[in-house]
Amino acid sequence: SDGHSITFAFDVEEADVYKVDLKAFQAPSYGSYDVLIDGEKITNVDFYGTSSTPRDFVTLTEMELMEGTHEISFENTGRHEDDTNFKMGVIQLALLNEQAQEERDEDSEADEIDPTQLYLNFLPKYGHHHYDPLNLSLFAEGQELLPDIGYTHTKYRRLINSTMGHNTVVVDSQDAESSGQAAHSGNIEVFAPVDNGVQVLRASQESSYAQTDEYSREPWLIQFPDATDNEGYVLDLFRVSGGERHEYTLNGAANHDASFETDIEFSEYGPYLLPEGVEVREPETETDYGDAEGHYYGYINVRDVEKATVNDGHYDLTLTTQDDDGQGLANMKITGLVEAGENELFVGESPSVRATRLHGTARDTNDYADQYTLPKMVLRREGDNLTSNFVTAIE
Repeated sequence: SDGHSITFAFDVEEADVYKVDLKAFQAPSYGSYDVLIDGEKITNVDFYGTSSTPRDFVTLTEMELMEGTHEISFENTGRHEDDTNFKMGVIQLALLNEQAQEERDEDSEADEIDPTQLYLNFLPKYGHHHYDPLNLSLFAEGQELLPDIGYTHTKYRRLINSTMGHNTVVVDSQDAESSGQAAHSGNIEVFAPVDNGVQVLRASQESSYAQTDEYSREPWLIQFPDATDNEGYVLDLFRVSGGERHEYTLNGAANHDASFETDIEFSEYGPYLLPEGVEVREPETETDYGDAEGHYYGYINVRDVEKATVNDGHYDLTLTTQDDDGQGLANMKITGLVEAGENELFVGESPSVRATRLHGTARDTNDYADQYTLPKMVLRREGDNLTSNFVTAIE
C-alpha cells in the first residue's frame, strides 16, 4: 500500500564502478516507487502499464560500489491515476561492470533474432483448468499467431474455457472430460530436438473423451535450411479415433487485427456455427454458458460463419495480421490435407478479449468484451466410429 517498502540485500565481490540495471514487470495494478541503494535515493520507477508484460532492462544508475554487502530498497510513493493498486514487479536486478556490459551487449545482438516457439498442452485438470486437451500455441514474427486466449471474468469466460475455444480437436460436439482419469493429464511420448533445425514432440490424451481410443498430437517445428531469422514451418499431425464428429479448430491472432484470406469459394452459413433456425441466447455473465436449444454451447463462440466443402484433398488459408495503423505485420499460411469422406471447412469470428489481454483487469469487463474479435477456422469430419488424421502445415 501507499508508503510501504521492501529491501533486498546483495553482495559485491570486487570494488568497481557498476551499472545497476532493472528488468521490471508492469501491470495496471502496479504503483510508483523510489529506489534507494544503501539508503540513498537514486531514482523513481513507475511500474504502471496498461498491459501486463515484462519490460526491457533499464539502467537505474551508475555508481561505485565497494566490496561487501549492500541493500537496495523500493519505497512506494503512490500510484498512477488510472492504477488499481500499489504493487510492483521486479524480474531481475543486474550489476554490470565494464566487462559484464560488453558481454551482455554481445548477447543482446544474438537475442535480436525473432524467436519462434511452439507450445503443446497436456495438463492435469485438478482445478482452475480449461477444457483444452493437446492445445497448440505458436509464437512467431513477434506475436502469438495461434493463441491460447487465456483467462477472463467477462461474459465470455465459459466460451473461452471450452474445447472449441482452443486450438485442438472437438469430438462429438462436446467439451473434453476433466474428471476421473481425464483429470490426470496426458502422456508425453516424444520430446526430441533432432538437430538445430528440427524439433518434434508427441503427446496423447485418450481419456479426454470416453468414446476415443486414440487422441494424440505430434507437432514438428522445422527450420528452413537457409533461415537467418528462425524462418520455418510447423507440421501438425493430429490423430483421433472414435466418435462420430471430429472438428479440428484454430484461433487466429488475438492481440492484433487479423483475418483469413483464401481463394476458396465460401457460402454464407449462419450467425453461429449452429444449424439453421436454432435460437441462441448469448451468455451475460462469467458463469453463464448461454443457450443453443440443447446444441453444444461452444458453437456460440463461432460467429458470422461461412462454409465450404473441401473436395480436392486440401485447403489453403493465410492468416494476415496488421498493426493499429493498418500496416501488415505477419502472414502465416495454413495448408491442410484432408482424407476421403465428408470434409467441411468453416471460417468465422470469435471473441478475443483483446482488451483483457493487453490491459489486464482494468478492462476485463463486459464493457470491453465485444470490442475485438479474432479469426476462427473449423474443419469438420463426420462418420460412424470415425478415424481422422488431421495433417496441417503452418508456414
